[in-house]
Amino acid sequence: MNEANHRVRLIASSTHGSAAPAVPDDSPIVEFMVNNGLADRLLAEHVDDGTGRCRVCSDGAQRGHHTWPCRICDYATRAREVERRAADRAVRRTRRQP
Repeated sequence: MNEANHRVRLIASSTHGSAAPAVPDDSPIVEFMVNNGLADRLLAEHVDDGTGRCRVCSDGAQRGHHTWPCRICDYATRAREVERRAADRAVRRTRRQP
């Protein structure tokens, strides 16, 4: 397993319950998600299962331990914001050019 996949697995296995710390834009995990176009897919997968738990993170041995939004959702949300800001900057740059 490569290092980036290991980091994503570590996030999925972390415990929740207290307020999650803010996810910085320059997080290596956010960078990995942006570079690989993962944000939208992960946000579509990591959704509330109707009981306040993450549908994906609460499967298997971790069942019942991950509240939603899970940390993967937090990181994917930040990655989507980074992608949108980059797209907005690109649009502004092209509008400025003659």
